[in-house]
Amino acid sequence: MTDLRSTLEESYRASARGFYTRWLARRFGKIDFLQTKEGEEKIHLGNIYVPARLDTKDRRDEDREDADTPGQDAREVIAEHPFVAISGRPGSGKTTLVHALIGELCSGPETSFRRRLVGSTGIVPAPLILRDYQDELPHIETFPELLERWWRRAVEEAGDKHYGFTLDRERLHYSVVPEGDGMPMLVFFDGIDEVGGAGPRGKVLAMAREARNLGHRVVLTGRPSGFEGLEFSSDTAGWMAAHMHDIQDETASSSPTGALHHIQPFVRPQITQFLERFHRLNDDWKRDRKRAVAEFEAALDQREYLLVLARRPIFLTLMALVHANDRRMPHGRADLYRRIIDLYLIRQTHQRRLQYTTDGRPMPHWDEREVRRALGFLAWRSQRRGAEMEDAAHDRDKRQVLWSRAELAGELMGLLAFERDDPRRFRELKPEDSEDLLRYYLHPAGLLVEPAEGRIQFAHLSFQEYLSAEYLHGRAMAAGSRWFLDKTRELLLDNLGLPGWDEIGMLFLTVHAAQGAAHLEILAELDLAKADEARLLVAALTGRELDFEEEERIRWLPLAVAAALLHPVEGFAKGFGDVAAWQGLGLALVIDLLGTEDPWSVLLERIQKDPPGGRVSEEWEAWRLCDGKGKPCAAGRRWRNPPHDASWEVDDAFGPEDAQASALLIAIADASWGLNEDENKDPLRENMDTRLEAALTRWLRRRTDLPFYHIDESAQEPVPKPTYTGFALDALVPAEGKLWSEVLGRVSLEAWLLQGDSFEEDYFFWGVFSQPMVLLALYPASPLPPVTRLTLMTYQALPAVELLAAGKPFDEFSRLRSRSLAQSRSLSLSLLRSRSRSRERSLSRERSLSRERSRWLSRWLSRSLSLSRERLRGWLRERSLSRSLSRSLAKDICLSPKVRAALQAMAEGECLGRLSEKSLDRFALELERFGYRFAALDWFAEQAEDSELMTRRGLRPGEPLPREFGLFDEDGRPKARWPREGLAQLRDWLDRDEAVLDWTFPPGSSMALAPAEREELLTQLARLRRRPWSPQAALDALLADWPETEPWRETTLAAAEAPLLAACREIGVAQASPPA
Repeated sequence: MTDLRSTLEESYRASARGFYTRWLARRFGKIDFLQTKEGEEKIHLGNIYVPARLDTKDRRDEDREDADTPGQDAREVIAEHPFVAISGRPGSGKTTLVHALIGELCSGPETSFRRRLVGSTGIVPAPLILRDYQDELPHIETFPELLERWWRRAVEEAGDKHYGFTLDRERLHYSVVPEGDGMPMLVFFDGIDEVGGAGPRGKVLAMAREARNLGHRVVLTGRPSGFEGLEFSSDTAGWMAAHMHDIQDETASSSPTGALHHIQPFVRPQITQFLERFHRLNDDWKRDRKRAVAEFEAALDQREYLLVLARRPIFLTLMALVHANDRRMPHGRADLYRRIIDLYLIRQTHQRRLQYTTDGRPMPHWDEREVRRALGFLAWRSQRRGAEMEDAAHDRDKRQVLWSRAELAGELMGLLAFERDDPRRFRELKPEDSEDLLRYYLHPAGLLVEPAEGRIQFAHLSFQEYLSAEYLHGRAMAAGSRWFLDKTRELLLDNLGLPGWDEIGMLFLTVHAAQGAAHLEILAELDLAKADEARLLVAALTGRELDFEEEERIRWLPLAVAAALLHPVEGFAKGFGDVAAWQGLGLALVIDLLGTEDPWSVLLERIQKDPPGGRVSEEWEAWRLCDGKGKPCAAGRRWRNPPHDASWEVDDAFGPEDAQASALLIAIADASWGLNEDENKDPLRENMDTRLEAALTRWLRRRTDLPFYHIDESAQEPVPKPTYTGFALDALVPAEGKLWSEVLGRVSLEAWLLQGDSFEEDYFFWGVFSQPMVLLALYPASPLPPVTRLTLMTYQALPAVELLAAGKPFDEFSRLRSRSLAQSRSLSLSLLRSRSRSRERSLSRERSLSRERSRWLSRWLSRSLSLSRERLRGWLRERSLSRSLSRSLAKDICLSPKVRAALQAMAEGECLGRLSEKSLDRFALELERFGYRFAALDWFAEQAEDSELMTRRGLRPGEPLPREFGLFDEDGRPKARWPREGLAQLRDWLDRDEAVLDWTFPPGSSMALAPAEREELLTQLARLRRRPWSPQAALDALLADWPETEPWRETTLAAAEAPLLAACREIGVAQASPPA
């Protein structure tokens, strides 16, 4: 056996790495451009590459540029962090980044990045292009297995005649394993999105982590879809603990495998740098460099949509190629794609002519228009076939179809033989030309590529989509002007619901406009009652690809709002705030809609008064927006009778009024007219326009038919179910003012008191109260409405009971209340799972508001212990919750050192994993009870420390509950011992509704109730009494387990800690004893 440690063997391995490095430099150091002349060679990547920048914030191409270049140079991030996950959209430069980094490590001058990574030990790059292992991945379980396949592939590829390198696989292997040189590697897992579903992607992530654990540096790249569902922490609870820590400390916390970084769109300095380098690649371009760069940048200044395209490297490269060849800037995407295809066909024809010249044969003439039409046909067939692929609606790449060569040749033969559904004839191309035509498209590689032998696809989905649109437009135009719109509906509009066809629709419009035709006639054909057609209308109006005069875009505003109202789930209004022409007018229109009984009639009036698209008001019957003779309006019918479907969430129990109201509120929140910021940036809604707030307040006062909750009394366990209107208001209600007061006044006692401690599984988020409109009542800046004051008063009895949490009756009550809460939440979450826009906004704002209330954090933590027992036991078994405790509870100085030490000890090692079911259940029970008691102490302590808070809540400072019961001292803190008799008196008092109201709203005082208000609150108190989550039910549970012979119980923190400490001691004894 070879001595791996011998000097000679080490020298051989060093030599093997040298060959490997030189091959990597050749393999990854050059790239192809889309060239238009024969004989042009690849270029050195270092001559053109502009370093990518990374940030943990995901910015879109459409986002406005920051003043400074965002993020960090990718090389700095990779040098600083041993594990970097990089997400980038198609064409953003992910793979080019990998090539550039390998090139910089393996060749060229010394750089800072190279010095930092190579260091004194050296480093071995390993670019694992994951799509190459897609078929093998099911059989690969570990990183060393995957690496071994790379060594084999590298040896085979390097030995190809194109490179001519002989690599020593065995010595490369021993260069990086501990028994050899043990050199660190820089392992690129490139394209995690290309390996399949969540299972394969999870396996790749596990192997990446394994590589890191073996001491290697890791770079993991992929499109955003590739990272969906993947967690970048050791376990879920670890992430949650980190998240809680972030909120408390307001500092970033890295997970064990690093944060997800996003490739940032290019900003102007990077675009300029690219253009300068690009125009030095060619002597002709170099001579005209200054003028060309200045002209290109001037076009970006004048046409904002071009800047959006230029921020993505692939489009910037293609734009630069077209601009350099044409000496002009493409007008838009359609013009850009058209010119790229022009250049491609010119190049293919040059290559075809060269081939025939070499062979000495005459070249049959092919009409370029026929060649282009046949290519468009293949794109259209690919688009149709891609739409049928599994997950095509969610994964754009699924629509980039991979054909067998025989299939694609058969498609061409059928087209040329007039066997396909295309009436246009081919004069020069014949069926027998199909194989030659396919070779023409493929060689040299361009728009069609052959990623594997005998397999063909379009090089980029964008080309497939554009060529499809161009082909369909040609077919529609061939029908003649009289039938053009009918053919457009048959070929395009009726297919907009297919995955990816919304993009085809937009490109169709741009192709039509580029030929001098009016795209408005197609927009006028769209049926707003159909979500797919409404989506195309909104995209056309809010995007920058079609030319609109400002006055014309304003005329279309009512149509855009109508589309948003008819399909609230789709969020069509989200782009409205970015349309400059609609800013002030949009807010005025919203205020008008809020001021009328029928918003739809206001929109129709606006449209008929100033019709868009050159139509006159008499023609609106054909637009399907108002009823015609014997032809009911589809859009109007949808508004009047909202259906429950994919684009509109409707609950029959709430009625159509709720659906219409929530649709209007969702559109207002999405458009952001008058809001100035979204709910995450302005959770308190401090920047809301006063005119909008006043309009919403008047609207709500008028709409007394809109409840925020619905209770089905016929259900076995009736619970409040938030309505869509209630959720939609969650995103809009400010933290104070008339609208705030009006909203809070509509939240009933029974609905408010059920909302309490909760855990959102879908969002890994703890919260004290589940809706922002409830959350905003806890820390009021102005007087609360009577029902909210009464709610906060009666709520005091619940933490009073939880302060003494113990005994089976209390456990049963807490489980019953949790079940009721869970039922209410499941009803709410069903809205979320069905993609309710209002529910999503409500949850989003809940998280944002939580960060505004730092005192709630300790109560969140303690409430997290008060989960259902089964879930708590499961987490304890996994030790995930205990890790969170050791990180967060141990920092709470309120807890005694004994409790902190006991919890830390429980979290260490395998302590919890070795517990018996009985011991685990005991620990979970006491942890749950401790959570209730700790949270209750915190609730009363906060009120005692802030008498102004009690006043703002409409309560008596220093007196959470009547002092006569002997429960609180003069400051409102719980006395050390509570009398059973006092709690029994409290229970009886809560049943005397008149007495409760007189104490909360003393007659003759400034808080005295009007007769109507009093009657309403008496009704609500009577309803609350019947609910299993009422304060009376809580007190009944507490007293049922408290013998009358026991006059007192302690409420101190020490008393709360004692059962938990006893459980920990018992478990410790059980651990030390040998099993029976």
